[in-house]
Amino acid sequence: YHLMVIIMLKTLYSLFYAQNYKFMKVTNPQIYNFQGHPILHFNSKFKLNGDEEKSINNLEWIENVNNYKTKHNFILNKKEFSRVKQMFDNSLDYYIKEVLGLGNKVDLKNSWATLNKQNQQHHEHCHKNVLFSINYYPQVEDGGICFTFRRSILEKGYNFEYNVIENNKFNSSRNIVNLKDGDVVIFPAWLFHESTPNTSNKERYMFGANYFIKGEIGNEVMVDLLTL
Repeated sequence: YHLMVIIMLKTLYSLFYAQNYKFMKVTNPQIYNFQGHPILHFNSKFKLNGDEEKSINNLEWIENVNNYKTKHNFILNKKEFSRVKQMFDNSLDYYIKEVLGLGNKVDLKNSWATLNKQNQQHHEHCHKNVLFSINYYPQVEDGGICFTFRRSILEKGYNFEYNVIENNKFNSSRNIVNLKDGDVVIFPAWLFHESTPNTSNKERYMFGANYFIKGEIGNEVMVDLLTL
């Protein structure tokens, strides 16, 4: 009897959080226009529970360029991270509808986690063959994510070496988003990005995922209907 009660309570707990994040509202969103590319930054208030934290430690980690990442790239398919996936899906829905103003649907394609120990950082990279990327930081005491272009928007027109007295979105080729526990950052996957070094002695964890458009795009009249 007691076992049945425990199972029932766990089921209700999971359903509560699933419904909670199904109707999740993004509060105090920050939208950065980085050379015309929309970057969404907000604090999700989402915290990993004990089972999820234990599951992170049980993941198989491999060495990356200057940090660690999970060996497998589909970790959100694991049932123990179903709440995280639910939060990701709904965060992407918000980004698509409220930031981009689109009615298209997107679908999760791959997912992973990274670990930055003291003085480690994630190397510069972008994500190919996908449209949007999302990062969630359950534990971060120091640092941020840095988006980079080879040139500022001014340098793209005239490739001069300007005398910059104060960095802004017009004269900068880098945009750093400072992070704290629970932060989520969503951005076009083709943007080059890297993390700043973790100068804290507290390990920095990040869950990442990529999404691609799904369903029908185009129409038969223009002979460009495509089903993805």
